[in-house]
Amino acid sequence: EVLQGPTLLIPEGRAPAVQVDGQGRLHLAWQKWTERNVRWIYYAVLDPDTGVLGEPEEIAQVFLRSGTRLEGPAVGLDPEMGYVLWSALDIREVSSRGRYAFFPLGLPRQKRVLDMPLVEGRDPSGIWVLEGQRRPLLVALSETVGTAWGEEVQVAVAAVVGAQIPAYETWGLAQPPSSGRRGHLHPVPAAWEAPLHQGAFSKEWEGEHIVTASNLPSVKPALTVDDNLYLHLAWLEPGGFGQYRVVYASTAPEVKRTYNALTLWDIVDPLFRGVFRLALIVLALVPMLIQWAVLPMGVLVVYHFVTGEEWLISPRSWAMLGVTLALEVALTLLLPPRRDIPWPFLRWIAPIVTAALAGGGMACFLRRHQDRSLFEAFFLFTGVHTLLQLLVYFLPWGLGGRL
Repeated sequence: EVLQGPTLLIPEGRAPAVQVDGQGRLHLAWQKWTERNVRWIYYAVLDPDTGVLGEPEEIAQVFLRSGTRLEGPAVGLDPEMGYVLWSALDIREVSSRGRYAFFPLGLPRQKRVLDMPLVEGRDPSGIWVLEGQRRPLLVALSETVGTAWGEEVQVAVAAVVGAQIPAYETWGLAQPPSSGRRGHLHPVPAAWEAPLHQGAFSKEWEGEHIVTASNLPSVKPALTVDDNLYLHLAWLEPGGFGQYRVVYASTAPEVKRTYNALTLWDIVDPLFRGVFRLALIVLALVPMLIQWAVLPMGVLVVYHFVTGEEWLISPRSWAMLGVTLALEVALTLLLPPRRDIPWPFLRWIAPIVTAALAGGGMACFLRRHQDRSLFEAFFLFTGVHTLLQLLVYFLPWGLGGRL
């Protein structure tokens, strides 16, 4: 039932956002369009009892070039500070820039405007501020982060305190601390806790927390809190042509017990993903063998045609085997399977370790056979060395974990 008709407050205002403080006052923020490529963001406080709107304060001017649109603003409150957050989305470059203003409550003229200091990802969008006056202020948003499938848009929850987002820790909702099991594309189970802490969230929430673990873009998050300070989060993921599915997660123990229960999907999905990943590793063997083994193999073939030797029966044949294997190891140092790994020094250590293991296996094989083929020894070393390289570079990161 409509109790009272609408009251026009700002004739030229657009995209309004509102938060209610502990005294029932409404904190408003909105856009104002007066020029084609410039948007103004304003803030004011409305007393609902008297209907008096405070003097609007200009928070920021945002210049929008062609192909850019302004998303927001969003309003947030903690016991002492007010926040206004927004992001500018560049449709052409598929990127965005998030900013926020903060100021003491009642003193918006003392505002400071800073870039949103994301650590885990970039390109913030879909900013949603948790309602209420709690410290720290929790903000849900989408951002681009690195995943096992490459760079993907994921949902994060960031704790904003004054002028900074403190030291971060990544806690995926899909990895419960009790069992260490990781959920996937079904409704993602919760993993964080939000205990009561004197009317505020505990320090566990300080920082930036990547929530989702999906190979699909996760966008448009919506965050709320219940009376026990347990969080409830929902977002959208593509569900087919012209369709989206709503995904839900929570920190409430009842929800976690239900969603984290072991299902047939939890068993079948990792099995099939492992088989698929193994197939990708096998397919990756071909280009790896080409770029690492073709040149040493060519040197070995030329040596065979010039000398006619194909057995390891002379010091010269042993020396040639050593030269070709050293050349192969050098190529693995210069041409690693991938460069986007957390530990850059792995590029220089892994080939030495895998070459030593492959060389040890080759030596054991040759020791047990009297007929020692030059080409057989080379192929044995190359196969083992290449397989170990792929396991070192792809298996730990492909499983979605972090060392």
